[in-house]
Amino acid sequence: MTLKVIGLLWPSLEFLLPTTTTYNSLIISLVLHYCTSLCRFAYRRINRLTILSQPDPPNPKKLLASSQLLNMSSSTTSSSFNFPHPELTAIVGMPTYLTISQLKRELFANASSVHTILGTGQHGFAVLVIGDVAYNALSAVAGTDWVVPVHPGPQPNIPNGTSAAQTGVIVGNYDRAVKTFTMNNEVENALKRQLLAAIDHTYVCSLQDPLYGYANVTTRALIEHLEANYATLDQDQLTKNVEALEEPWEPQESMEPLWLRAVYAQQVATAGNEPITDTTLLRVYRKVLADTGVFDLDLRDWDKKPAADKTWANFKLFFTAANKERAKKATAGQFQGSAFKAIGGADSPRPGTPTSRPGTPSTRTGTMSPVSDGSNPGIYYCWTHGLSNNPNHTSATCTNKGTGHQEDATILDMKGGNNTVRRQKGEKNKFRELNPRKKKDGAANNANAAAPEE
Repeated sequence: MTLKVIGLLWPSLEFLLPTTTTYNSLIISLVLHYCTSLCRFAYRRINRLTILSQPDPPNPKKLLASSQLLNMSSSTTSSSFNFPHPELTAIVGMPTYLTISQLKRELFANASSVHTILGTGQHGFAVLVIGDVAYNALSAVAGTDWVVPVHPGPQPNIPNGTSAAQTGVIVGNYDRAVKTFTMNNEVENALKRQLLAAIDHTYVCSLQDPLYGYANVTTRALIEHLEANYATLDQDQLTKNVEALEEPWEPQESMEPLWLRAVYAQQVATAGNEPITDTTLLRVYRKVLADTGVFDLDLRDWDKKPAADKTWANFKLFFTAANKERAKKATAGQFQGSAFKAIGGADSPRPGTPTSRPGTPSTRTGTMSPVSDGSNPGIYYCWTHGLSNNPNHTSATCTNKGTGHQEDATILDMKGGNNTVRRQKGEKNKFRELNPRKKKDGAANNANAAAPEE
């Protein structure tokens, strides 16, 4: 600090030097000149250090690029994705066509769930699973083919003389290119980890490098290896595929799994070079629905349609609507069956227990559920055939109606219909053998027996 003060004050001290030539004055002058030189050196040294310590003027191009790169690196390091299938369905033992297909479907869904501006922009990174040829075929829009993202380099290339606006565009494009490249790698690695966790490495270990493992093996390469070696179909598998198509369908189930079964069956058959045509599906599924016994009238209506209208697409629409209407009527029949409980059915009070007075609501209406507790079946009413425990047989759903049949007849309003209880098929009528009816009763009962039991 002292040297700095002396250096700063020296220009003023020089004017104070004496000009005499005496000996003492000479000695003083020499000393003062020495101090002057020392102060000048210190002054120059201090000024030089001060200049060097000052930072260079900021370069707006470098500052912008550094800021963009910092933001980019902090936003693309995450490797976790909200996949619809966090864990793939594991393949136990040797992979087959069906298990590989399911694995591929789940990987496709996961890859498609991650958005990107590349390609069509609609299927995310699905190209990592199905390949670029299949991916490009998903869209008929020109100019949307998948382009593999590449790293743009360590920093953006900004030529000299570039304006601030142009610099922003260059840095923005660089930022997006790095993000896309990084995201592509992260999705690829996440999918590969899922695939390797879902299969036994015994069936893909030939792709493994002794040093790097599966680091340089892509998800698509693993899938292609599985398909080439284990997705072939033999005659036994093709036969089982057709047999699965012909399996019975339960009327209480939705029809959507029935239609999906046909899609999978056609896919497997096509892969085995034995395609199943829509005509075959129509024949097989008509029998499947006929075997349920609840589509008799609907099948008659379908058979009456012109040949041009009997397509597989129309078949699905027709019977989906028919099943919806059938389910609606069956639900109405269940409400009718609940009335049996209210008027003295299987769950009526035992003798000697208190009951409500006649005419009270508890004796006029029942609970809104069929009479079924595991031992007492639900009771349903048909105007033509009377009471039964068939939930698909009511006045509204009866397929073998007698003369004068009333579709809106219920157990509470029979409208003059059959008031008998139908026995199970094959059950012998012991009551009639022990208590034969008179002829007039039998004649009166013939009207109700006009229509055969369904």
